[in-house]
Amino acid sequence: RIVHGGFVSYINGEQTDVDLEATAFPTIPTTFGVLRAFGERLPDGSRRHALAFSMLIPDQTAVSYDATIGRSGETDLDIFRLSEEDRTLWVGPSYAIRITDDLSIGVSAFVAIRTYSRSTFRSLETPANPPTDPPTATYLELDRFDTAFDSYDLIFRVGALYRPLPDVSVDLTVGFPSIHIYGTGSVSRQFTYSLHEPPLEYGDLRLESSSDLPAESFDPLEIRLGLAWIPAEGMLLAFDLSYHLPTFSSYERIALATDRWDDLYDELYAPRVERRGVLNANVGFEW
Repeated sequence: RIVHGGFVSYINGEQTDVDLEATAFPTIPTTFGVLRAFGERLPDGSRRHALAFSMLIPDQTAVSYDATIGRSGETDLDIFRLSEEDRTLWVGPSYAIRITDDLSIGVSAFVAIRTYSRSTFRSLETPANPPTDPPTATYLELDRFDTAFDSYDLIFRVGALYRPLPDVSVDLTVGFPSIHIYGTGSVSRQFTYSLHEPPLEYGDLRLESSSDLPAESFDPLEIRLGLAWIPAEGMLLAFDLSYHLPTFSSYERIALATDRWDDLYDELYAPRVERRGVLNANVGFEW
């Protein structure tokens, strides 16, 4: 993943843009589930009822960026690092019943656990003039920002599967907006600078942190339509269309109670989140 011109520095007295590039391999989310069918046995050999328990990771991202401008001890040096991890885990049961030979309905309830962490680091250094051996700096600045939160929500889904023809199946699923249960977050910043240029030597150190802050995540209403067709034995065609509604009001990732934290967030972090409507379409073929 590359963000062109993602890091901007003025340490050399003029604007310098550097690309931010992440080269790590993406991880593939894991799914685990168990199912038990029970009750009346139908003419086709299936059971009328089914219970399931699932553990799903519907979303998982991890990204890390590094950028450097200059060379230590030789030129003005500006170093930037950013790492961010975001993972959501769904855990919960499902129940389904076959009402008729052609119609089945089901319901699922999940506890959605979202874990998020983010860290940015910035270091600026101006070397001594003339250069010394080993290299020394006349000005040094370090700035680090960390934020993290865990959010727990309830998500309910209902679905129906209808077979109008023996080889055709139609599915409709509705995922209701998440219900927030509990969330906790933390924010911290470490900032220090020093000037080593007699007779004006000075410096400062700032450490601030806050924990047990209210934190929130939100999943809007989702509607999903699926269609499957078996044109011949051993062959399957499938189509899936889903729409995720937008959030009608933004939600706050981490709620900060006082204004003194307004300048704490790094420039690339969005404390409030809005989700736009998203339409997904998928086509599948199996033989």
